[in-house]
Amino acid sequence: MHFVMRKIIHMPDSLTILDEYMGQYRQIFLDGRPLPKDPEPMFKGYSVGRWEGDTLVVETIGIKENWFNGEGYPLTEQARIIERVRRLDYGNLKSKSRSMIQRPIRNPGRGPSN
Repeated sequence: MHFVMRKIIHMPDSLTILDEYMGQYRQIFLDGRPLPKDPEPMFKGYSVGRWEGDTLVVETIGIKENWFNGEGYPLTEQARIIERVRRLDYGNLKSKSRSMIQRPIRNPGRGPSN
């Protein structure tokens, strides 16, 4: 498990996550704005979130081509990541994410790659 020190700053219209590693940050807009049609690719992408009960649902697009999903496939600028985050108790969050990408063809011309 990879552990990075983080600080989460929650404001009414946004959530900002500060990472100790390389001074990175991620901003999640909570003000109801839509995802941009053609975002400028960024390291952490462009994220908007909404609450579904006690779960924060975050959609991210516009990620620079330098990430891999949990299955080891590279993410491209066309990737869309959906995260669901819920607070279990003080100091503990539960997070699930899935990426929607077109998978590369492993054996071109030989049928499905599954």
